[in-house]
Amino acid sequence: MQTTENSVRGLRRAATEHRPGSGRFRCPSGGESLLCRRTSGTHAGGRQGAAEPLHPCVQPRRRFVLRFLGVCASLVLLGSLVWGSRAFAAGDREFLHLWLVPLFGVYMLLMVTPAALLLLIPARTKRGSLLQLIGLVLPLLVAGMACALCWGDPTDDVNALALAMATIGLSWVGALTFHVPGLLLNVVLAALTKRKTA
Repeated sequence: MQTTENSVRGLRRAATEHRPGSGRFRCPSGGESLLCRRTSGTHAGGRQGAAEPLHPCVQPRRRFVLRFLGVCASLVLLGSLVWGSRAFAAGDREFLHLWLVPLFGVYMLLMVTPAALLLLIPARTKRGSLLQLIGLVLPLLVAGMACALCWGDPTDDVNALALAMATIGLSWVGALTFHVPGLLLNVVLAALTKRKTA
């Protein structure tokens, strides 16, 4: 009875004892029991299923991309609010109520998200980071157009159409013709590199 109790205690201690530098658990007896191997497999499998952290050299570029996208989104929101407030002051039929102005800003912000959607995916390689930095041209253009065209006459349908095409149209068309091919190119090159090194 005493021997069985000591064996159970030893197995419990083995489940909590980890060998430094390896993903396996060590038993006090020096060998590896069935319980140790099962616990080790569970631990390693859980670690493999978790998201791999970004490499330290990639993190500064990742922070720059996120901050750049935040600035562009703020500029789009600001331009939309300027356009909406000027339309409300001019008595535009679509901005009869003041609460429609911030709603229009949020609507415009949501409509230009394709320009930044694929850029939110973390890049884990130098090539991916380079393609993301090139892709920042699109949200920059959208933000610039939103700030430049918000001063047009809000009662003129031509100016309203120009604002929509220069922001929403550019965002969607640019994402489909620029970001999506860039993503596919990165995937293909990564697969070829992996196949070459294998």
